[in-house]
Amino acid sequence: MKYEVKKDVVNEAELTITVDTDTVAKAINKAYLKVAKDVTIPGFRKGKVPKFVLEQRIGQAPILEEAAEIMMSPAYAQAISEEGLEPVARPEVEIVSIGEAEEFVFKAKVTLHPEPKIGEYKGLKLTKTESSVTKKDVEAEIERVIDRHSKMCAVEGAAVEDGDIVSIDYKGTVDGVEFPGGSAEKYPLGIGSDTFIPGFEDQLKGHKSGEDVTVNVTFPEDYHAEELKGKAAQFAVHIGEVRKKELPELTDDFVKLISPVETVDDYKKHIEETLKEQGERSADEALKNQAIDALLDITEVVIPEVMIEEKIDSFISDMNSRLSQQGLDLDQYLGYIGKTMEELRTENRASAERSVKTEVALLEIAKQEKLEAEETDIDAEVTKVALMTNAKPEEIKDRLMSSGQYGILVFTIILKKAIDFLVKNAEVTVEKAKKATKKPTAKKTTKKEETVTEEAATETAAEEKPKKTAKKAEKTESVENTEA
Repeated sequence: MKYEVKKDVVNEAELTITVDTDTVAKAINKAYLKVAKDVTIPGFRKGKVPKFVLEQRIGQAPILEEAAEIMMSPAYAQAISEEGLEPVARPEVEIVSIGEAEEFVFKAKVTLHPEPKIGEYKGLKLTKTESSVTKKDVEAEIERVIDRHSKMCAVEGAAVEDGDIVSIDYKGTVDGVEFPGGSAEKYPLGIGSDTFIPGFEDQLKGHKSGEDVTVNVTFPEDYHAEELKGKAAQFAVHIGEVRKKELPELTDDFVKLISPVETVDDYKKHIEETLKEQGERSADEALKNQAIDALLDITEVVIPEVMIEEKIDSFISDMNSRLSQQGLDLDQYLGYIGKTMEELRTENRASAERSVKTEVALLEIAKQEKLEAEETDIDAEVTKVALMTNAKPEEIKDRLMSSGQYGILVFTIILKKAIDFLVKNAEVTVEKAKKATKKPTAKKTTKKEETVTEEAATETAAEEKPKKTAKKAEKTESVENTEA
């Protein structure tokens, strides 16, 4: 076998591969035997048809096509290996010539892994914020813990206010006519959750269980149901059970139930240490992200289109998996946010390109510095998963092998090592965390109000209630995975 390689286009190679006549003859014989097994000719048993009879019956083309299939894969793999090429997609193949007693010639156009040009990556200038934990931080965290362990209890004769969960029956009309999905019974509405159309929840505040309330609202102009956009609506609401939050007391007994310590004082120390550890981890992650940003700034590379498309596929596949866990699918999600699949892919293109560029740059660092996933590294990661899933490390490793995830684990370890190398060899300046300054009170515009997140869309699609506020934004939150 012999081959020629042309690299006239960035990230592409065209191989012209020639297979010798002896190999061609053997391949044609194998092809004949294989084709003969699938052809029935009167007077002959399957697989026993003479070659000339078979060719008379079906022609020579099917045999030559099968012979080409037999020869192409090993010849292509050998050429790629000898030339040291790194394909990122299946090749486009064109048969130039094939026949008995002659060489087999074919061309393979293949997209190659990009070769980045990276500037000086040692000595990157990074800044690490030194984490600190104040008494107020500890108190705030304890308040959050107490809130998480709160109970919602029914209260007789209590007025509805923020934080309550109210069971309501409601029936909505537009111009006196009921509309699909505009009514429900015993619906548990969280007051202050902004679950319903703006203004709906506010009009329930101050009322008590057993009261009937008329709620007047206007559907937003960007509401997901076309026929309700901008329409004035009236809801007849009956307030049922009103449940209010009951907070547990911070006592030694409570502390024993929720933590590894036994007294309130020890619990405060435990929280302080936990917050310090979290702060340090957060600072380390921020430093790694800085290193990646700095690396991308000094990296020049042309990313093949196929790699970007595959990364977008990965993003959307991950999103679909998350949605499917709640019994939903992408079509429902896209319907809620009013986007097409093409628009979703376009919105995630920049993130996908950045993600691929990050991986390419980090792999180049790993290559230059000879960073590899050692067996000890792999065992450590497998052990972590085993502990989290209460399984044996051997079982986890077998699952990774059988599912094809083992290579992904190795890939991830190498990327992590490259990031760690950048940080270790960077010039890091440590600065103290800045104290938060109070700003004049103003109405906040939260991210929840600016964009429909995947979580919000999931909840809405699950309920399929047109009452939901369709606070769609001009952009949809990215489904990008964590880079590297």
